[in-house]
Amino acid sequence: MKVCVQGLWHLGSVTSGCFASVGHEVVGLDFDGDLIREFQAGKPPIFEPGLEEMIGSGLASGKLKFISSVDNLPHDFEVLWVAYDTPVDEDDVANVDFVVSQVEAVLPFLPNETTVLLSSQMPVGSIRRLEAIADKLCPEKRLSFACSPENLRLGKAMDVFLKPDRVVVGVRSERDKERIGRLLQPITDRIEWMCVDVCGIGGNDQTCYKCIFGYFCCLC
Repeated sequence: MKVCVQGLWHLGSVTSGCFASVGHEVVGLDFDGDLIREFQAGKPPIFEPGLEEMIGSGLASGKLKFISSVDNLPHDFEVLWVAYDTPVDEDDVANVDFVVSQVEAVLPFLPNETTVLLSSQMPVGSIRRLEAIADKLCPEKRLSFACSPENLRLGKAMDVFLKPDRVVVGVRSERDKERIGRLLQPITDRIEWMCVDVCGIGGNDQTCYKCIFGYFCCLC
């Protein structure tokens, strides 16, 4: 299956590498040209045990490539997996506008009927906000939106991604459910499907904090 992962720091590095490792064709997208050049040389920006080797293997097999411009986006992927590590200021307030602006810049260039899955940590209303932007910018593309709250742990991120206890996914349509199910099938069949409006109540983590935060990430 073909997937584009947008946002390539901790979450995006692990997500792109892991999806390629299970056989998907993955394009990693980030507008930071210096960062992309490092990836193309097989050097991710963060350390996770085995991540550099996984990225190198994906590049060598042709299953993984990295780009810094929408001009180089392929025209036949089905899912855009948004994986920005949401930046925060000195008061620990999330810079939501940064993530929204990065996704907004890509929407008009996506293949028709792409499923846009938000995995970044975002506050109440983010899905509705992106849906409204897509309806304004490119309604003819009939994009759809889903979410799956991230649940990675520093130092164990790859193991958590590839061997999850369960994955919570919020969708609005059967088409998105089928697509995301195929994407996750090599990793797990323990998927808890929810309406995107309440995704995360069960959480992708054992702690109450993650359960609650996942809920507020995708509530519209």
